[in-house]
Order: sequence, then C-alpha cells, then structure tokens
Amino acid sequence: MKKRILILTAGFGEGHNSAARGVRDGLALVAPAGADIELRDLFPETYGALNEIVRRAYLAVINR
Repeated sequence: MKKRILILTAGFGEGHNSAARGVRDGLALVAPAGADIELRDLFPETYGALNEIVRRAYLAVINR
C-alpha cells in the first residue's frame, strides 16, 4: 500500500509555508519510495472567502 503523508500549513505569512515546504522536502528524502506527500493550506479550505479577511487582518496586526 502506498504511504500517504498530509502536511497542513497556514498561509498567514511565509514562515508557515517555508517550514511546511522544508518538512515536505525532508520527508521526500526519507519517505518510502512512491510515498504521496501532500501539502495543503487548511484555512482557505475551511473558511473559504472569510480566510482572506482574517489573513489580511493578521498580517496588518503583525506589521504594526
């Protein structure tokens, strides 16, 4: 059976995405051959259009 690995991230700044990509790339080196590694941003899938409002508010707060 093919291994499946799911990595969830939050697109609320590049730090989360960069860390998730690093985990994905590291797993690609050590995971069994043919493993399916999927990287997903949980927030747009969960909150839809509201995600963009929350993301912009978050970024405005951390930039001040």
